[in-house]
Amino acid sequence: MVLYTKPPKVRIVEAVSLAGLSDAIAVPVVKDGEEPRLLTSEGIPSQLGNAVKEAAAAEVFKGDAETLYTVAVEGKPYILVGCGDEKDVDAERIRRCFGVLGRSVAAKYRSIGLALTGLSEELAGEAVIATALGAYMLEEFKVTKNRKLEEIVVAGSLEEGYVEAVIEGVYLARDVANAPPHMLSPPKLAEAVRRLFQGLSNVEVEVFSYEMLVREGFGGIVNVGRGSAEKPVLIIIKYRGGEGDPIAFVGKTIVFDSGGINLKPSQGITLMRADKAGGAAVLGAMWAIARMGLKANVYGLLPAAINVPSGESYLPSDVIKMWDGTTVEVGNTDAEGRLVLADAIAYAAKALGAKTIVDLATLTGAIVVALGPLLAGLFTRSDSLASEIEEAARATGERLWRMPLVDDYKALMTKNSPVGEIINVAGRYGGAIYGALFLERFAHEAEWAHLDIAGPGIGMEAGQVAPPYWPSQLAPGYGVRILVELARKRSQG
Repeated sequence: MVLYTKPPKVRIVEAVSLAGLSDAIAVPVVKDGEEPRLLTSEGIPSQLGNAVKEAAAAEVFKGDAETLYTVAVEGKPYILVGCGDEKDVDAERIRRCFGVLGRSVAAKYRSIGLALTGLSEELAGEAVIATALGAYMLEEFKVTKNRKLEEIVVAGSLEEGYVEAVIEGVYLARDVANAPPHMLSPPKLAEAVRRLFQGLSNVEVEVFSYEMLVREGFGGIVNVGRGSAEKPVLIIIKYRGGEGDPIAFVGKTIVFDSGGINLKPSQGITLMRADKAGGAAVLGAMWAIARMGLKANVYGLLPAAINVPSGESYLPSDVIKMWDGTTVEVGNTDAEGRLVLADAIAYAAKALGAKTIVDLATLTGAIVVALGPLLAGLFTRSDSLASEIEEAARATGERLWRMPLVDDYKALMTKNSPVGEIINVAGRYGGAIYGALFLERFAHEAEWAHLDIAGPGIGMEAGQVAPPYWPSQLAPGYGVRILVELARKRSQG
């Protein structure tokens, strides 16, 4: 699996010395009171314990969380990974500390050994994933390549297949979300998806061309993308791994969003290459699900378009007929994501028979105002589906907050449009809620949830508050892990 960035290979070995198997060895260190100590001892030279005590005495390393200290033992670099107080060591602490490690070693070593026998299977898995994610660099478009890390050698117990699948899925999502629009236009993305899944017998990739979308009446996708020379497509990935009704994941895949005729200001417009982060997350999750061979039926839908102004662009006050027959007045061409999503959601519900639909979209600036750059907003009527998604978020560290669906605001859909059944914008306030209410209308009878990921999906403005396993100034691939966890729990239930 490679789009642009090859993930480091994960190799699991017996709990023996890693000295001859990697260029450097990382060992977690915790604080027991004020005294740091190695959390792993198997296969570790005894001199390293003495080095930890000496470093603490010299006050150069005390095992504080997210700190690193390198010592040489028998000619081999050992990296002490500070994890803080032992009582505070949980999955997120491990992710953050080993994310720091990944960033530190990415350009230094070809291989890194992780001595993780002192960690549970869950925590060891998170350490490996975070190391790989922290080491991510998107260098496809650079002449000078800095990343050296090719392999992570692990002494410890991991859930077979899961760790590698998650790493690959997130790398794929990051590559897609951050790719310049000319490199992954809708047709180019469709061809890349075909290549990615080629040869997997339980995966079918179907692509609706622009001509097919016009013929079949996908008015939302067609109108949003018709202003670009690179016309829109609908990519459908069908994974069949079990029995029962499929769950559908739908991701907003606006390859670039200029705002259309309602053109965006120059400030921040370059971030809009990541307006496809929802679709990127769905693609990464579908890859991971197929790689794991989950016993579930999962469909991924990526309505892909470029929203730019031209002589062919859709206009404010146009009335669009959607795939399910609803007519929508265009109040603002920069509220385009809900139009492409609405078509795909309705198709998943009515044509594909999905009983559960989860959509992800960098939909509104309003959700970033409400929750900041680190949290997604979760909207759903279903308490049980909300609980599933919240549990998945807690397990993976991808944070979200459940938001209200206020029925009173539905009146704005009709009252604000004198010519269509509904309108795609409502006004300045409650924008994230209105966007969700708009999408809900197109889910029909399906159980539905919407994740507005405008903050963490784009991620580039998180700055100093971003966790260290997110790449700097790049979209982090948010949502892949939530979707994988949701599908994994469904396959087990």
